Amino acid sequence: MTIVLFDVEHREHLRTIKEHHMTPIRLLRYRADQGTQMISISSDIEANVWAPESLVSDIHLGKLRGHKKQITDG
Repeated sequence: MTIVLFDVEHREHLRTIKEHHMTPIRLLRYRADQGTQMISISSDIEANVWAPESLVSDIHLGKLRGHKKQITDG
């Protein structure tokens, strides 16, 4: 239920995200080619969209709702 972001090059902890998922995160995807967005998916049948490189405190862009079944990667 927690996402931890690191700067791998500098080996620095950037941010810990503990909100928005009520069940364990099953899938996390980072898309630099799509304007640097990240999507997190858990068993709660919702996907959260993030802007991890944003300098503002709230990097959560929104929640994708309406799925009838678990979201899969494939």
